[in-house]
Amino acid sequence: MTEGKPMTPDEILRELDEIPWAELQQAFGKADDDPRLLRAIVADGEDAAEALWELSSALVHQGTVWPATRYAVPFLARIAAAGIGDASHVVGTLGFIADSAIDAGFEPPEDARLGPSGRHGPCGHALPVAVSRRSHGPSLDRLDPREV
Repeated sequence: MTEGKPMTPDEILRELDEIPWAELQQAFGKADDDPRLLRAIVADGEDAAEALWELSSALVHQGTVWPATRYAVPFLARIAAAGIGDASHVVGTLGFIADSAIDAGFEPPEDARLGPSGRHGPCGHALPVAVSRRSHGPSLDRLDPREV
């Protein structure tokens, strides 16, 4: 990706299929549907809002943050940073996840800090970005998607 050029859907969803979603738990069972929901959000079609609602309900439910959540956060942060759809709803979802994680005393395990490529991956520093966005409002002007 070059400076100033918007992220492509492929860049936003990089490494999505390398995550063992079917082995991860979310509020309503296995997270094997999460990739489909993330793709629907990125596609920004008529199903995007429903997909975001379904995904956010499964990732954090009644204040409980589930294991699949930490893997979905970087993708949601990229979606928000790219300004896809109603980015304010994605930022709100990240804020809710961050608030719930903080309330629960969440610390990402060491193995969650690096993705398959060795870059910061599942929740590496996307959760702090979400916390920062939540604390300072939904402005995305300083969020660099290449850092998520």
